[in-house]
Order: sequence, then structure tokens, then C-alpha cells
Amino acid sequence: MARKKKTNAEIKESLMSQLKTMGKSSAHFENLVDEYIYLLGLIKNLKQDIKKRGIKYTETMSTGFSKTVNNPSIKDLMAANKQALAILHELGVTAEGTDFLNEKM
Repeated sequence: MARKKKTNAEIKESLMSQLKTMGKSSAHFENLVDEYIYLLGLIKNLKQDIKKRGIKYTETMSTGFSKTVNNPSIKDLMAANKQALAILHELGVTAEGTDFLNEKM
């Protein structure tokens, strides 16, 4: 049975609750949570782009010739995932229920 995906609001509430329990309620930590939530949206959009265009796609160059190029969303997705995980590490919390790294494309 598939788990229901949590909304960004539910994830944020969960993270803020964990921070409050740990006594971390400064604006710095709230900003990190907001950044993490932003990255979740970015990761979702990057995955959609990869699903739509693929790992490689054909692009028409200014000369009029077509060229197969790597989808830059692959590299961007890796960087966004790395940053999201770094934020969780900095916060010292878990992102239970987000499953964004293991989500199928």
C-alpha cells in the first residue's frame, strides 16, 4: 500500500515541531526550513523536466543544425538534492515522509 505523500505545509510543520522539541526556534532555523521547502518544489520541477525531455534531448543550434545535448536538469537535480540533505543535516532533523529522493520519475 502506497504511503500518502505529505504536503509542503505538513513537512514544514513536522520540521518546525522537531526544531521546537530540540530548542531550536531562532529565525536562522526557520529560514533553513523555508529554504528546504523551496528546494522540495525545485526538485519536483526538475524531475518533471527530466521525465518530459529525458536525460538527453535534441536542440536546434543558432546555425540551424540539431545537436543532442545532456539535460542540465540532471546536474541541477543532483545539486538540489545535495543542498536539501545538507540543510537537514544542519538542522539535525529528519524529513520523515518526504520521500523526494526516492520518488519515481
